[in-house]
Amino acid sequence: MRTWKYPAGLLLLLVMALLLYVAWSFFSIPTYVFLVPKNYHGWVQVYMDIPDAKEPPKEFWNKYMINVPPNGMVYTPLPDQPAHLETYFVDQHGHRTELLLKEDPRAKDPNALYVQDFFTQGLDHLPACDVLFIGTSQEYEKVLRENRYPDYSEEIKKKFHYPY
Repeated sequence: MRTWKYPAGLLLLLVMALLLYVAWSFFSIPTYVFLVPKNYHGWVQVYMDIPDAKEPPKEFWNKYMINVPPNGMVYTPLPDQPAHLETYFVDQHGHRTELLLKEDPRAKDPNALYVQDFFTQGLDHLPACDVLFIGTSQEYEKVLRENRYPDYSEEIKKKFHYPY
């Protein structure tokens, strides 16, 4: 009867390779955490790839804390790339309350504040802009009916010499 000399070592090597693959794929995709002022209502615009913008702080490994100012306009040097997204309301003491997506089964109250929509805006010669709307479903429906979508800021248009 023939016995294998290294089956446990080979199995251990395969398990370690699988764990390394899973860990690499988890840590290689960044997480963008949007910290929104408590009870903010309206559009948030996050302009990506802005060369002279300040790098947002990291909380852990590849998790960037993006503070949203009261005007809802954020300028960041972070690249426009696939990323995990998290949104939180933050009070003056730094306490976070998770903002849910409207599709989340935990979001049942139509009068509660949620992240109603998220999309990436892009125009030729201008940096990508991630846009999200924070408000109640009623507020969001009103914005859609009135066709009030955010436009690129004049500051960005001027900075990047937008021709129109």
